[in-house]
Amino acid sequence: MGVNMKNEEKILILLEQMQTDISGLKEGQVRLEEETARIRQSVVRIEHEHGKKIDVLLDGYAALSEKLEPLPGAFEAVETLLSDMSMVKAVVTSHSKDINAMKNAV
Repeated sequence: MGVNMKNEEKILILLEQMQTDISGLKEGQVRLEEETARIRQSVVRIEHEHGKKIDVLLDGYAALSEKLEPLPGAFEAVETLLSDMSMVKAVVTSHSKDINAMKNAV
């Protein structure tokens, strides 16, 4: 009977430890559920607050995009101006060389 008592005592000790562990797990689960509820509330608040801000930003972006649409013929006009400026630069460079040459000849 001595061996049976020792085994029963060990089993009782293990059961008590398991009961303590289970109680700790239940307490931890309650804390996790409470924290999850707080986080969920924070997420809802953030989505609400920032959702409005994002909508405003998107509206502003759409308005700017409409204003920045290229004007008809603007690209071609810029290309023409660049071509003309290149030609003027070449003429000014040529004239500068000619003037320097004339100055040196005198």
